[in-house]
Amino acid sequence: MKKHRAAAVAASVLLAFTMLFSGCGAREGTEETAIDLAAAAQSALEDAGFSEELARLDESTILRRYPTLDLEKVESYEVYVSGSMGTAEELGLFQAKTSDGLKDIRAAVERRIEDLKLNFEDYRPDEMPKIEDAVIVEKGNYLLFAIVPESSAVRELFEGL
Repeated sequence: MKKHRAAAVAASVLLAFTMLFSGCGAREGTEETAIDLAAAAQSALEDAGFSEELARLDESTILRRYPTLDLEKVESYEVYVSGSMGTAEELGLFQAKTSDGLKDIRAAVERRIEDLKLNFEDYRPDEMPKIEDAVIVEKGNYLLFAIVPESSAVRELFEGL
């Protein structure tokens, strides 16, 4: 009888801990982890294998490259483009204010990719594989985008954020 009672107590304690820790895990999973866009951009610029130095876009220049982007829906961003304009290489990290804003940012990024395809298909067809292998990763209200020579390194970096 004592063995059954001890087993029942142990099972109850185990069940209580399981419920306690699974409850904590559920809350942690629903919270969005903040991404420091400036630090993530710096890391990508250093480690993702860009073949040239990229130039940062600011509020006065970003809409020239992303004409459909609604900055009212963007909380923050870090966007870098080819400094020479000779390659399609690009890095765009965006934080949307809302999930609907994220959809609009994605549409603007997809439009940007289409524009790059049109610009480079005759000018520099050797850039097309990079464009076609563009990396787009969504994490919560963040959209992380890059066009690089080798996409696997930047994809790994984005997924690790």
